Amino acid sequence: MPKHLTVVYTINDPEAFEPTRRKIFEDFGDSDGKAFAATAVSLDHEMQRVHWMEQAAVTIEDHYALHEMIDHIAGHPDIGNVSNLKELQRS
Repeated sequence: MPKHLTVVYTINDPEAFEPTRRKIFEDFGDSDGKAFAATAVSLDHEMQRVHWMEQAAVTIEDHYALHEMIDHIAGHPDIGNVSNLKELQRS
């Protein structure tokens, strides 16, 4: 069994999701002395963020441009709605 589990929820109905959101935040906190705890929460699609960083690493050859793009990806406020790397480069 892995030590960490990453889950991304796509929320189409915030009202229906509310009980699950509450449960996530009830489990959130320090894991010391607990069998498990939610220790990280993001309001965006962090797996997609990693994907775009990987894509940038294999498509951008210029070292300086790659670092610029990685910084841009890391700070992008709505990465879950970016549909491709070219769109990301324009945003």
